[in-house]
Amino acid sequence: MLRPQKVLIVITDDYRIFLEGLVSLLEKEPHVNVVKAVPRMEDALVVMSKQSIDIAIIDITTPSMDGVELNRLIKKKHPKVKTLVLTTLCNPGMILRLVRHDIDGYFLKNGSKTTLLEALFTLANGRKYFPRELKEKYIEMHFSDRGVDRQTTILSKREREVLQLIATEYTAPEIAEKLFISQHTVNAHRKNLITKLGVKSIAGLVKYAYQKGIVY
Repeated sequence: MLRPQKVLIVITDDYRIFLEGLVSLLEKEPHVNVVKAVPRMEDALVVMSKQSIDIAIIDITTPSMDGVELNRLIKKKHPKVKTLVLTTLCNPGMILRLVRHDIDGYFLKNGSKTTLLEALFTLANGRKYFPRELKEKYIEMHFSDRGVDRQTTILSKREREVLQLIATEYTAPEIAEKLFISQHTVNAHRKNLITKLGVKSIAGLVKYAYQKGIVY
């Protein structure tokens, strides 16, 4: 790290012992400056509106607003802040949601001190950090034959592209612009997808895309 990183920690009071241990660990590191530790997402946003923060360490299960939503808001309001999400689960589905909102790192709570410092160092140097075991699960999920079915294979290349964009929250006008097609064509693809995949709505398309690993 070129300079001490200003770190904000967001962890619920339910994990007070874990929080105290984390703060104690980081305060001993010369390259880390723990600016504040708060229990709620709203408190975190207030702190970031008043102070300069380099890295926000976020508990994925904090009351009133989950870590996914806080990560999204941080990236929207404070794009220069790096986010490291803490969790007890090695969950590829969760990582897919977070990647959509430009998460910078994902750290398992049972990880070692060395691994945590490695994660912070990686983020401070402008790179993403994901633990090895998560990468392995992600690859397994992506390349498993169980993730492919007959319905998915009958989709055309363009239909898959449209489905990926729908699932990552692009609007019809944005999809049209991105794929250089008309909105009418986008709407036609959307109707065809709903029919082919046997779902009832856009929500059904999104759920299908994540279940089958089409969104990555």
